[in-house]
Amino acid sequence: MIRSRFAGFSLAGALMALDGFDIVAMSLAAPHVMPRFGLSPSQMGLVFSALLVGLGLGSMFLGSLGDRFGRRPAMLAGTALLALATLATASGTSLATFALWRFMAGLALGLCLTNATAMVAELAPIARRASAVALASAGMPLGVVAAGLLAPWLVERGGWELIFVASAAVTAVVCIGMWIWLPESLQPESSRVASNSGARSGLLRLLAPPLRGPVLHFAFLFGLSATAMYAFTNWLPVVLPRAGFPITAAAHYLSLAQGGSLVVGVLIGWLVDKGHGRTAFTVCYTAVLAALGAFMAVPEAHWSLLVLVAGGGIAGAHTAIVPMASKDFPSDALSSAIGVGAAMTRIGAVLGSVAGGQLLEVGVSPARFFAAITLPIAGCMILIHARTSRPTAYS
Repeated sequence: MIRSRFAGFSLAGALMALDGFDIVAMSLAAPHVMPRFGLSPSQMGLVFSALLVGLGLGSMFLGSLGDRFGRRPAMLAGTALLALATLATASGTSLATFALWRFMAGLALGLCLTNATAMVAELAPIARRASAVALASAGMPLGVVAAGLLAPWLVERGGWELIFVASAAVTAVVCIGMWIWLPESLQPESSRVASNSGARSGLLRLLAPPLRGPVLHFAFLFGLSATAMYAFTNWLPVVLPRAGFPITAAAHYLSLAQGGSLVVGVLIGWLVDKGHGRTAFTVCYTAVLAALGAFMAVPEAHWSLLVLVAGGGIAGAHTAIVPMASKDFPSDALSSAIGVGAAMTRIGAVLGSVAGGQLLEVGVSPARFFAAITLPIAGCMILIHARTSRPTAYS
């Protein structure tokens, strides 16, 4: 059992890392792709959005397959599709082709990530569920860190295409590892008759009491958080050079901010298990709001710390939202609930990506760009204080 748990946690963490790498890969390739293929910031925003739309649809309509057929087959299928779609992105030559392959990658990630998160929650003891999910979710910022550190090196040696070729190769290796070691976290077939009937009800069950309130709160909080995170993360490699930073430095700042988010996310998850989740989120969002507002007053040459605090806080709080919500849903509805939240997240992510592109298109200064992100963060703060804590006995 211990070996199965370790394999499940490790492989779920690897999938989270691939998610983090894949989500920012196009952002890090954007400064090279845009001039080469004549794409404007608003067109590049559509490419970013294609991944997010696919992720939302995959989470909503494919993620619940794991509740019905098991986590293992769902994660295997999603990882195989992700490897193929990521490799195909390297062959993109136009807005349409980039958007198509990013959309397919998003579908794959939606299928994988909802079930990876649910698997971790099912394998973990209930008293440590939030901490376990937060720890596995820390793979996402690790993937972003790896992307930020490796992307400049990969571009130097093989062009922007090598970012996606390398990611596809690692994804294929993870897929093989899952085929060999990944456990099935759901109950044996003989004990799953009742839970399968619940899984078939899917969204209808989540929209009825007592799950309706928690799932709506989770979805809106996750969506607003994503609006802020994707506006910041997707456009940071474009905004910082406009403020006088080298392109390579922008990638490294993105990595450092995500490294900080790893610590923030795990710490908030631990505090959620201890009953201090609301306080932890409040402190984090307060620091983020202060940093985003300070961009308007601090000279651009001294923005380094602000980028790290704002980026690390936004991404760290975002990764801790699922661990907090994982306590509110039973196992046989967990991936469905995560799918609903993830779908709302992608709507927010699309809004953040497109709105960021539009702000840059009309010539908003870098300082005002960062200050605009205070709006969704303030909404997150309000929702955190509106959350009704309700202990559950779900295991």
